[in-house]
Amino acid sequence: MAALAPPLVTAVRADTPWNSRARRIECVARLTRPLTPAEIRGMSRFPEFTVKGDSVRYSCRPEEAEECEKRLASLLLECATGGAGRRPLRPV
Repeated sequence: MAALAPPLVTAVRADTPWNSRARRIECVARLTRPLTPAEIRGMSRFPEFTVKGDSVRYSCRPEEAEECEKRLASLLLECATGGAGRRPLRPV
């Protein structure tokens, strides 16, 4: 059986709550594929991310949105490769 390519984030939708005083946004990241059971177990170590099918939900402050997306991408790669495929993120 061929190894699956690591899941990638294809899009992120950020929703601002109706409460104008809310200091957090709710984000839904769509992935290139659903996570395997082993990847879901790996992601369960990070309770700030909730996996459902081919999407991941999380909340963050607006100024942290880009950093949270980068962290999610890194964690997905780590969970898919068992840590073997970890590489440092390069600045954009």
